[in-house]
Amino acid sequence: MQFGIGFLFSLIGGALLLRWYFVRRLDWRIKVLTIKLGRLASRSKLNKVQNIALMRSIYRCINDCIVQNNHTAAYQAVDLLKLALGERLARSNESMRLMALAVAALRAKQPDIASHILDAYKPLIRNLSDDERVVAIEQLTLIAMVALKARYNFMIAKVADEIFTIIEQQDKRLEKKIISAGLRGLRIIGVMALRRHDEALFREISLRVGNLHYIDEEIAKAVVGVLNEWLHRVIKIEDQAMFLLVLQLCLHYIDKNELSDNIYDLVVLEWQNLAGTAALNPRSRMAAEIIDFLLTIAEKRVNEAFWTLVISATAKTGRLAVSQHDDIETSFTTLYPLLDAGRRMLSAELKFHKTSDGLREKVLFLIVRECVMIASLIARKDMTSSTGEVFGKLYYCWINDPQVRGSQKSIKKFCQFLILYWMKYRHRQARRGMVEHSDITEPSLLTDAEKERLGLT
Repeated sequence: MQFGIGFLFSLIGGALLLRWYFVRRLDWRIKVLTIKLGRLASRSKLNKVQNIALMRSIYRCINDCIVQNNHTAAYQAVDLLKLALGERLARSNESMRLMALAVAALRAKQPDIASHILDAYKPLIRNLSDDERVVAIEQLTLIAMVALKARYNFMIAKVADEIFTIIEQQDKRLEKKIISAGLRGLRIIGVMALRRHDEALFREISLRVGNLHYIDEEIAKAVVGVLNEWLHRVIKIEDQAMFLLVLQLCLHYIDKNELSDNIYDLVVLEWQNLAGTAALNPRSRMAAEIIDFLLTIAEKRVNEAFWTLVISATAKTGRLAVSQHDDIETSFTTLYPLLDAGRRMLSAELKFHKTSDGLREKVLFLIVRECVMIASLIARKDMTSSTGEVFGKLYYCWINDPQVRGSQKSIKKFCQFLILYWMKYRHRQARRGMVEHSDITEPSLLTDAEKERLGLT
């Protein structure tokens, strides 16, 4: 009797020990969890208690795989998790748990497992509400930040791809708050790439942002905010290659989308501030390139109010550069785009005046007026030169600039046009401040008929 009882207890103990051994084995645990998932998914009505218990077991199994550094079992367990999420077994705050799992893999220096865990977001997000998707995007961004700290750049690229998957849906009912959240995340990821000088990653992200096509003003404003943030960062780190990439992206986005006047005005005001920041650096040409970009947009739009805003912003940046730098040569880099725009306008007006609608002439005189005011400012600051002598110095800076556009003849003609305008409207100053028979005034390139037509006689 006692022998039988002892044998029975031994048998039970052995069975329990055997069960404990197999349950601790990750491959057996995954098989058991697979069977449980199959049974639960086959039911017409889900059991909430069993659902929660199963999901906890799957997460615990994945964590154990990470701790034991068992990649084979980890891949199998994550695949099981993706099946569970595809069967709509997700609990509340599931995206937060998934984020914690990915972060745990990253901190354990297992980025391949973390990357596989990221794939589980696809079946999860399909079954989330709009508010939950916004939260999921924020948590994906946090994963990217952890990956950046650990220098796993491919993980950052994968997170960006997940966010794009969410906001690139061709569903007109896609909530604006989801798109805005996605753009916020991409803005942060783009800044991360810029900090690391990862041109390949930033190029990939920026090109996909540029291909977003949303006519809605709120979304367009959010995209402009992303571009402004990236441009500010590029100016700060003085990365010329990235800077040109952002400018190309902006031009592509503006050409592709039918933006409202408010958006265009916002671009000018924001970029005027950015150009002012860049103009403080005497070695940088970024301020000039930003101004040139704004003038290019103005030429494309052919809108008088927009032209007025752009010229005003350009002149303010030029005056800032003049006030900050000691010599004309340094300031000229920032002043050059406005001067060159005036040169082009004058050439076009003289050549095509018969077909002019009047806008080009108005723009020309707006530019000329600002140029004269800037030259007068330089003269007052210098205290030893007159405005006429400043025009001469600007002319020499212009023709000696290695990146000059246009012929030397057209440059001299525009400079003579500036002098004639100054002499007419600042007659008292011009009478005592002009240097006679200088290279800039001889020979005269504007005919009497042209002077009369432009009102300079």
